[in-house]
Amino acid sequence: MNTKLTNILLIILLVFNVAFIGKWWMSHRKYHHPQKPIVTETITLMNDRSKGEIYLVKTLGLDSVQQKKLDKIMETHFTIHDKFLIAYNRNQKNLFNALKDGRDTTFASRCADSLGILKVAMTKEFFSHFSNIKEICSSAQQKQFDELIDNMSAEFLKHHNLSTTRATQDSL
Repeated sequence: MNTKLTNILLIILLVFNVAFIGKWWMSHRKYHHPQKPIVTETITLMNDRSKGEIYLVKTLGLDSVQQKKLDKIMETHFTIHDKFLIAYNRNQKNLFNALKDGRDTTFASRCADSLGILKVAMTKEFFSHFSNIKEICSSAQQKQFDELIDNMSAEFLKHHNLSTTRATQDSL
């Protein structure tokens, strides 16, 4: 009986040792043989800022003077946008952490209010950004710009599964 128990314990310890050494070897191997990062092709303009600018230049037919103005507009916009996005993400994280941490509803309400204020500010910045782009366009380019906005609006509705009748109704 004693030998049988000893053999079982030895087998269990052997299994644990093999598992431990295997885990150590696999984690150690990763440091010496890192995987190559997967290169993903950006599909949308939102994922690559330079593609968005190139798209606007091509679509609107902007000349070199307009392109320099567009560079400044884009730089300003993304500087502001990034600050808003960092604050928005921080407040979003705080809101969800309030659920985990058991924080009071006052803290969660402040986070939600901050998220709303930031979303409004981001929307106003988005509008201002495109208004600034429209201002650098000639009258012929402004017609192309308006078509671009119509296409963006239609894509937004399609992306969010909204119909044009539902989207034009004022509701809250």
